Amino acid sequence: MTPPRDRIFYWAVFIVTVLAVWQSAVLARVAPPELLPSPAAVARTLLAEVTSGGFWVALAASLRRVVTGFVIALALGLGIGTAMGRFRPVDATLGAVFLGLQAIPTVGWVPLGILWFGPTENAVLFTIVLGGLGVVALTVEAGMKRIPVLYVQAARTLGASPSHTLWHVVFPAAVPTLVTAVRLGWAWSWRALVSAELLIRPSMIASTLISRAGIPSPNSIPSTIDALNSSHVVSLISTANRCALLSRNRSTSGSVRSKSNT
Repeated sequence: MTPPRDRIFYWAVFIVTVLAVWQSAVLARVAPPELLPSPAAVARTLLAEVTSGGFWVALAASLRRVVTGFVIALALGLGIGTAMGRFRPVDATLGAVFLGLQAIPTVGWVPLGILWFGPTENAVLFTIVLGGLGVVALTVEAGMKRIPVLYVQAARTLGASPSHTLWHVVFPAAVPTLVTAVRLGWAWSWRALVSAELLIRPSMIASTLISRAGIPSPNSIPSTIDALNSSHVVSLISTANRCALLSRNRSTSGSVRSKSNT
């Protein structure tokens, strides 16, 4: 493990190197100043945004939405992932579905959210929940399957009830995986938030950034929404194919195991 002092030194060297390369690219006029401003110009603009007050309002709105969506995705993912990891019928049905849905990019859920809820905050929340739900459920499922069967058998031998075994044996044994699920769910929720804000834009961080860049609202461009809807349909078709292949592979492996046992 890297000592904290060395880690700070490495980060300092990395930041200085990045700033030096950045300033060199600006001096060499690799791109126009509108596309590649200098570090000093970026720092002045950031300071002006922070002191103006609008930045903090947008940040608070984004944090409120991402925390709400993350908590919902975490609660649903923990329940679904635990069910998939502990019960075979649930794993045989929802396991392939969530594995296929996880292949859909988070931006692919935005058109569906706009279709169901309109360009509102509910559409943003819908995108965040679906963006973090899949990775949390699949991570929890993997953690539940890694728990040694001996732990559960020992608890049942000592007379523990199923609920007592779940809360006092299964969940404590799966704590490292649960922590990983929380970290991944938070990261994917932020990705979904950025995707939703860039397209829906009800006064958030991403909308503030692109408004400063002079980019027109994507809601005024129907072709953008049409293209995203088309990509969503293609993603759903690929998801159906992936689920069919997974189901076929599971049935094939099950028949091979039964033949080997006989």
